[in-house]
Amino acid sequence: MNLHLHKVLSNVTWVTGMNIIRAIIAGEQNPEKLALMRERGVRNTPEAIAKALEGDYRQEHIFALKQAVELYDFYHRQIEACDREVKHHLRTFEVKVDPCPLSSPSSKAEGKEANWQSILC
Repeated sequence: MNLHLHKVLSNVTWVTGMNIIRAIIAGEQNPEKLALMRERGVRNTPEAIAKALEGDYRQEHIFALKQAVELYDFYHRQIEACDREVKHHLRTFEVKVDPCPLSSPSSKAEGKEANWQSILC
């Protein structure tokens, strides 16, 4: 489609990017209207985003984009199912230590560990 959304959004799979992509799949092709879907906190202006959304909206490109988004959604559902299964199995293990420490994490590494601990608590 020759769109340059990736140049104006730090991650096209976050809210703004996915809202725009889903709107394109639904039939919206006006770059100015699409740019207005920009979430608060996005650094680039609606004008910059609109310019990045100028491209070739041919039907075969939109079809391919739709296929990619459907796969993206499917994989996310599969990951969520896997996370639920892991969470279920973690609860079956015998508790030998307190998985819920009272202190808050002080580093990024401890923060990641805290995310896993939140599954158990």
